[in-house]
Amino acid sequence: MRGAGRLFVFRHGETFWNRERRIQGHKDSPLTALGVRQALAMGESLRGRLARPASVRFFVSPSGRCRQTAPLIAEGAGLAYGAADFRRELMEVGCGLWEGLLRTEVDARWPGATDARESDLWEYRPHEGESYRMASVRIRSFLEELAAPGDAREGATGDNVIVGHGGTGKLLRGLAVGMSGPELLATLDHPQDAYFAIENGEMTRIELEP
Repeated sequence: MRGAGRLFVFRHGETFWNRERRIQGHKDSPLTALGVRQALAMGESLRGRLARPASVRFFVSPSGRCRQTAPLIAEGAGLAYGAADFRRELMEVGCGLWEGLLRTEVDARWPGATDARESDLWEYRPHEGESYRMASVRIRSFLEELAAPGDAREGATGDNVIVGHGGTGKLLRGLAVGMSGPELLATLDHPQDAYFAIENGEMTRIELEP
């Protein structure tokens, strides 16, 4: 999506539920020690890429794992975490009654449910949750707000740092570069050891140092 300025898009660091392969959605678990290291490394990598850190717009999902990740990124990058704008639009795709469960536990309660979702990720809605299509409405609204003219802050650079999630991060990145919903779900991944820069409709993957 052109006109939004430069976007730096991050997923939170590894959590205990990520490690256990539990479905998180709107529920939460804290970062592991690896997740803390990932967040610090992402911030250190970002530091040299920002023209003026004090003028960056800093957007964060209000989920606990992003609230834990974002100050670590800010510390490494020299950003003011106190200026973070917590946006519910950035929360993960809601998985309703599946949240906190393993895939095997979901299928024990609702046989075949995870296969059904994987066969149509864009439209399938977990029990009392959201489909990716539903979540894309709020992500698109957020991107349109970023692209709107009128940021009159003195010295604004147009840089936007966004700390969010795997699913909604894919939506944000894909929509920002003009991909369709099913296409972006089939094409994009959601790493925790890399982040993405988007400028003028082009996306660049930035790997962390090993």
